Amino acid sequence: MRIVIRFVGIFFALTLALLLGAFFYAQDANRLKPEIEALINDNSDFHIEINGEIQWQLFPPLTLQISNLVAKDDDLQIDVGSVDLKMDLSAMWQDTDRWKVTALQLTDTTVIAEQSTIHLQQFELENFTPGESANFFADATYTAAAKNTQPISAQLEGQITYFPALDTTPQRIHLTELSIDSAMAKGVCEADVRERDTPSNHLSGSSLPEETDDDILPLALLLAYDIVADCDLRELTINEETFHNTTLQITNATGQLNILADVKDFLGGSVLTNIDVDAVTAPIQWTITPQVTNVDSQRLMDWVDQRLGWIAPIAVNSVIKLQGNTEADLLATVQAESNFDGGQGQLDISAIKQQLMQLAALTRRTDKVAAWPDLWDYQQFTGNWAIDGANHILRFTLDNMEVDATGTVDYANESMDILANITLNKAPETSPFHVNSMLEGTPIPIRCTGPTAEPECKLDDHAVQNLIADALRSDSETGLRRKIEDKIEEDVPEEYQDMARKLLDLLGGSVEQRD
Repeated sequence: MRIVIRFVGIFFALTLALLLGAFFYAQDANRLKPEIEALINDNSDFHIEINGEIQWQLFPPLTLQISNLVAKDDDLQIDVGSVDLKMDLSAMWQDTDRWKVTALQLTDTTVIAEQSTIHLQQFELENFTPGESANFFADATYTAAAKNTQPISAQLEGQITYFPALDTTPQRIHLTELSIDSAMAKGVCEADVRERDTPSNHLSGSSLPEETDDDILPLALLLAYDIVADCDLRELTINEETFHNTTLQITNATGQLNILADVKDFLGGSVLTNIDVDAVTAPIQWTITPQVTNVDSQRLMDWVDQRLGWIAPIAVNSVIKLQGNTEADLLATVQAESNFDGGQGQLDISAIKQQLMQLAALTRRTDKVAAWPDLWDYQQFTGNWAIDGANHILRFTLDNMEVDATGTVDYANESMDILANITLNKAPETSPFHVNSMLEGTPIPIRCTGPTAEPECKLDDHAVQNLIADALRSDSETGLRRKIEDKIEEDVPEEYQDMARKLLDLLGGSVEQRD
């Protein structure tokens, strides 16, 4: 938006200066390039160079044509292949603020600002007068400064009103009925961008951090301009998935940015996301609160490229806090708390089943686990996921299965190391998910390591050793120790039961000493 304001502002000043030049020098313009350039520079904030031909015509319609024009200031450069300007001659006797540009056409124009680039294949403006609505069309490509970002091409068409700066008010642009047609988004927006009288101070007057190619937000823009925008998008495409019926509301006031995105058609359900950004403090503070409702879990797994069989309508409520203005900073400081409800559905548990088979083999009773189906038809799947930087804690209940997992995720390398303790409680008789009674109520340690998209999960030998040692101690609360105690009471004569328990304690101590 800052570029739009500067862009329209320069061509408003350029129009006035060039027409003044044409009025006073009704002769060959090319002979008078130095004088015209000086006149333009005196009437605008830019340094202007005209490297091509100039043609004008004073008789109706007043016409001006320029090729190869360059405009520069401290942080903006505009290279224009050609300018074709037509102006209503009757306005020449009015106040200059009321002059009307009948038509302005720019071709092959490049705008470079803050290391980002906008290339305008075509820009057209009709019936333009400061303070009044005018038609415009732009065929543009935007390339952000951030690394590994793809250019975004779009066609924009709508109404623009430009309010030049006055003694009491800063310059402003108002956009209405703005039609957007791009590969990422299609829809209609309305926006108002106002330059602040005094830009917001960053940290009470301290200098802004130096901008880098990795910055996510244009900090200088957020502190210098107030922005209000509302969009109704009939199509929004992210990661090759197109969502329909999306509303987007953006507000920035004195460096406090709020984005409210309501995706009413999101993978079979809906997502409402509120993003608050405090760009005045350092580092930048982010608070993101997504609310996911009735989303198709399998479509979600496919969208995020996770190979997990899961069929259910899911709901998620989260609060995510981050700091900084680069992806690396955000990932390093992320703090999140999410509660989810997987409703009723099916979940692929083949990886867990395989590891439980190995553990059940120790008791020579694999028949019950072997009878499990690979898909768990569950009635309840609820849990909580907490993130603090690279550290993750995940706890959830899947019918009679409880999982308590902790570990780390390396975001840079997209790898993970998570230890999950899986506890299977007694299942209803109608359920196929029974285990040997010796394993009921006992936390079973499974470690998942490797790529986050497809980690390898297996029994953790070290944790199993500690589990056995703990289970054999007399003060153990595990289901395994309780089952062994029951067996001792059932099968060992009473006079030998104390000895059997002491033997268990000795075995537990022996296993623990191996660590």
